[in-house]
Amino acid sequence: MAIAKKGLSILITSLLASSPVFVNAAENQDPLPPTGVINFDKNMPAKAAQAADKIMAPITIAAPTEAELQEHSPVTVRSLMDFADADRCPDYNQFASLSGEALFNYIKDTSGECIGELMRRNDAVAVNTYQAANVVDIAQRAKTIVQTYDSANGDDLYNLFYYLRGAYYVEYNNDQLTYQDKSTNQAILPLLEAYRQNPHFSEVNQMQGNTLTEYFTAWDSSKNYLQSIDVLTRYLNEFSPAHLEDWGHRNALTSALTVLYRASWDATYTKVAEQHVELRKALLKVMNSEYIYNSDYSYEATDAMKEYARFLEYQRYWKLSDEFRDEINNGIVGFMSHFERYSKPWAAAAGQLDYYNPGECEKFNICGWKEGLANQVLSIHHSCSDTIKIRAQNMTQSELQQSCDLLAVEETLFHKVLKTGNQPVNDDFNTNLEVNIFDSADDYRNYAGTLFGISTDNGGMYLEGDPSVEGNQARFIAHEATWLDDILVWNLRHEYIHYLDGRYNMYGAFNYFPTDTGKSVWWSEGLAEYISHQNRYDEAIEFARQRSYSFSEVLNNNYTSGQERIYRWGYLAVRFMFEEAPEMVDQLMEYARAGDVDGWLNYINTSIGYSLDNQWYNWLLTVQSDDTPLAGKTPSTSIVSDSCKIQGPYGYGQVNYGETVCVSNGKAYYYFYVNDDVTRIDINSDHGEGNIDLYYSPYGWAESNNYSVKSTNAGNKESMTINNPQPGWQYVTAVSEPSSQGASLKLEMTH
Repeated sequence: MAIAKKGLSILITSLLASSPVFVNAAENQDPLPPTGVINFDKNMPAKAAQAADKIMAPITIAAPTEAELQEHSPVTVRSLMDFADADRCPDYNQFASLSGEALFNYIKDTSGECIGELMRRNDAVAVNTYQAANVVDIAQRAKTIVQTYDSANGDDLYNLFYYLRGAYYVEYNNDQLTYQDKSTNQAILPLLEAYRQNPHFSEVNQMQGNTLTEYFTAWDSSKNYLQSIDVLTRYLNEFSPAHLEDWGHRNALTSALTVLYRASWDATYTKVAEQHVELRKALLKVMNSEYIYNSDYSYEATDAMKEYARFLEYQRYWKLSDEFRDEINNGIVGFMSHFERYSKPWAAAAGQLDYYNPGECEKFNICGWKEGLANQVLSIHHSCSDTIKIRAQNMTQSELQQSCDLLAVEETLFHKVLKTGNQPVNDDFNTNLEVNIFDSADDYRNYAGTLFGISTDNGGMYLEGDPSVEGNQARFIAHEATWLDDILVWNLRHEYIHYLDGRYNMYGAFNYFPTDTGKSVWWSEGLAEYISHQNRYDEAIEFARQRSYSFSEVLNNNYTSGQERIYRWGYLAVRFMFEEAPEMVDQLMEYARAGDVDGWLNYINTSIGYSLDNQWYNWLLTVQSDDTPLAGKTPSTSIVSDSCKIQGPYGYGQVNYGETVCVSNGKAYYYFYVNDDVTRIDINSDHGEGNIDLYYSPYGWAESNNYSVKSTNAGNKESMTINNPQPGWQYVTAVSEPSSQGASLKLEMTH
């Protein structure tokens, strides 16, 4: 029973804590706790440096992994999170109050849930217990028992390794804790080296597998990569069919391979790659073991192959011998020989050969492999319309039609709520969308990265490309929700909104409005959630009641903010804006569609700022999850936003293209500049009370007795269109007759 609970602790920790690291090649791995922090060495291989700097938007909430579903069904991810909340460590504060032998004994005797709380909470207790002196002391005390300890009799070592590697997670993620020197790394190294002499090291029992999972992670977290090679080699060589059948040892193998992946950023390891002869032999042993590659856990063999292939990276970067490169290439070719062409492991190997040996496809008989793989895997082609094409792995005609119908309904709703007029933003040639649907989350993880070059630790990805290039193909990649009965394709609605938002709202390519500092993530992800879930989103409303973040905080979301803030709180922010401040949505869309990045950011920082925080907190207590349609406080139908609700009267000065101003009472004089490529000017006013008249002149200040075009309707709703205007300064005057309050004026130009 204790072992089962420990395994559950591992899963809970992985769900509740995120780590600032990249996903290992093992994307089908059993759930693991958060790993340590990458050391971005300035001498890292060039390709690794590029990968480290590249930000891949995680666009969607990932599906549950097969391991989660198989190992913990019918327990859901949500109920596991509830379990974590309900099963708090009753003596948690002991971590901060104890030291020396007392702390050492407490760590050995407590539960994995208590240790996981340190990383989940990352609070003052975690900071106190992870002071460098405590970490060094615990590592030294642990060294006294590791050479003979048998994990079949308890979980002492599991707890100690779990605790120690957690130090680096907390230190990285908490500004209140900083290790000033390498004393912790140096103290942990003798402990790690001593344990590899343990006679029970490779025994098959679940606690030993769990212990090794944390043990290998500690090598990674403490950045002792070069010194880890001998023990990693030993474990790979001793890995057997019995190990493969054990859940804990499968995790341990993945953890061991993850150490090698992280080591690819460490120059001391990569520079002497040719010397790792026994390690390469051990990797070959794992990747070519039929009991692995013909099992349900074949991904372990593929992952070992990828870490073996990574030696080609080091050969190229450090200019190592051609014989070394040939050795690695031959090893990959040997792995491929076990499989049929275009099978999953064959394709994974072909991808490695193609990537590391550009222009040499004939040498390996893989020319055109990617196109062939795509045609074989996504063999079903279906046209929903002139603008939507589906490529699917395994869908019936009725399922294809169901998907088309859903997208059509979604598109209609999008245009209605966003008032796009079906008019794309300028310079957008993404006239059609390619929808790629894999048969399962497993197939998505196996093929999508290879075919589309994306990260697959997510639930789907929208690839906008460069919409300003004619012939650019916008596409999104998704998979069927095989674990659900009421949803056919996971995140289909969400992904489609990304396409529509990019084409009709947000000018430019992805990240034109920066996702790190440009305050655009709350909108893009929140809108996709809002339109796809509409007013029925129980999980988000549960978060709303907690009132964890201010509105201004959510506006600062980026792709490192965590899943809850990106999606659930992003949804709440967008819904709040539509319901409580629709005029602000109108104004933001003006900046978005014009591609005015500075205007967008300045408006959020100054006009919105903190002004809505109190209203937001009140709204969070009353907003409901129900099936009411997206109606009521949606943006007004006027083409002019009600700017007087968010800015003061403006009576004299320049008006910019796409800008809306609040017209002052009396006479308001405005001017603007027209370039020689402008073919049309539209000047409109609306909102407020009273009456204004508009007068336009291209020659000088416009007056009621000196104008070229006028609009003198009753009320504040006026409209003027000037076709083929002359270039230069132009003028428009708003005259209150006799008075007007709250009118807004908008200037637009067509090129």
